Amino acid sequence: MLELPRYTKNNFKNREDAIQEVEKLVARIRAGEQLASRTIVFGGARGLGKSWLAIHLKREVLAGQPDLFPLFIGLGQHYAENFSEYEERGQEWFVQSGATPEDQVRSLVTWLAGELNVPRAPDVGTSDLASWILRTLDHPPFSHGSARSRILVLVLDSLLEADELLIDRLEKDLLGSLANLPHVLIVITGREKNRLWNSPSLSIPIAAQTLSSFRDAPDLIQEQLKLQLKGAPLSREELEKIIAIGHGYPLNNLLVAKALRREIPWKLAVDELVGSSDAGPWLEALCLLDGFREEQIMPMLRQYRASIANGSVEALEGLGSEKDLAEARVVKEQLVAQRMARWDWKDGQYVLAPSIQPVLAYYLETQKPKVARHLHQQAQQIYARLNADYPNDYYAQQATYHAERANPAEEVIV
Repeated sequence: MLELPRYTKNNFKNREDAIQEVEKLVARIRAGEQLASRTIVFGGARGLGKSWLAIHLKREVLAGQPDLFPLFIGLGQHYAENFSEYEERGQEWFVQSGATPEDQVRSLVTWLAGELNVPRAPDVGTSDLASWILRTLDHPPFSHGSARSRILVLVLDSLLEADELLIDRLEKDLLGSLANLPHVLIVITGREKNRLWNSPSLSIPIAAQTLSSFRDAPDLIQEQLKLQLKGAPLSREELEKIIAIGHGYPLNNLLVAKALRREIPWKLAVDELVGSSDAGPWLEALCLLDGFREEQIMPMLRQYRASIANGSVEALEGLGSEKDLAEARVVKEQLVAQRMARWDWKDGQYVLAPSIQPVLAYYLETQKPKVARHLHQQAQQIYARLNADYPNDYYAQQATYHAERANPAEEVIV
């Protein structure tokens, strides 16, 4: 895997709105306001810089303020797999590779108890240790109204896509109760806006913000890439192409720039974007579609496999078996579970993550053009048949588009 740039204060750019949300909530807690929730959630797709925001909050924004006690908890799999990217410092805990959810929670609670100087007996159980942490936070210097009181700030990065058992156990043993304490502020980042917690203080945050890409801030992208790339500064043409392909997502900007400059192969850029997931073939098979439903997965996936194996074009006949339906369901559920696809209620179909789809589509069109043409042909068949069975402007438009992409010189009839 590619070694990505480490977080530094100078590399971090333009999340002032998110930082101000945290600072405003700190000020309200300091003022002793009675708040229904002291939880903030920052969500968004992979590659938006959520981890850098979380680290920046802990190391630069919150650190050094005498009445704040910021602690960073990194729960993303990227910490376990590429720990060298993140320099461990004091008051920071990172998920460990290969440990069970129970062991992870035990390690985290033990670490938190140590950071808070919680008196404890040896070999105490995780739930009991969590109870002692809560009792400690109910006394000075963390108790509300105490002289020189302090605010505990927990910054939990990648919490929303962490292991479900880990999240459930963490809420049950610790987070649910911590969220109700008047001098505890919880900052959560993840690839969703939030989740359905059992604790109302977590389920209904005082602020929730979906981070946006830098697509409309080319000068900022130029400034950030200048710090991350070797060689000559980007030309205006290069910058426009990077934004057109990567849609301004910080991770995309870097990977696309390196691939366009031939510092890395395109395959490596795509592998880094997808991460450790084995979903690469699924994503490539579906990335040329505007959206998809479960019954469209196997025609596209079969076509992708046939194109890779022997360059053939698959017919739609013979699809729809129980085996096909079962595999399609697995693909859909895995993509959704890994936050690489979501259901779009407005259009009534699944869509791939906007940080992944455009880069994969460009990669396929330019690096595997024959596979891309075959996938367009398959998509044209799907939408032409849908339009014949259920006449619809959208189906007709999609059939025409894919036919043009597959056979640009031929007249199209749908």
